[in-house]
Amino acid sequence: MGELITGEQFTLERETENGWERVVQKADYAFCQVGWMIPVEEDTEFACDWEWLYGELPPGKYRMGKTVTEFMKDGNGQQHKICVQFLVQKPEVDG
Repeated sequence: MGELITGEQFTLERETENGWERVVQKADYAFCQVGWMIPVEEDTEFACDWEWLYGELPPGKYRMGKTVTEFMKDGNGQQHKICVQFLVQKPEVDG
């Protein structure tokens, strides 16, 4: 395994009866092209706030995707899309 790099950009999709569909952004936005190193054989966390870009998400099953580039010792790079799934649930009302 080589060095890993990712950036700010991410995608957000919602599961529907037709499969995964991209969540529509509430505004046009371009992500900064930065590179964050992911140390080899270490845990790495990135906090991601999507509300400013997508608004409050209705209940449902979602997945967030990030592209990670793996740079090999020979200088070649290979891109991988990494996804994480999560649920947004309706808040329980005390009653």
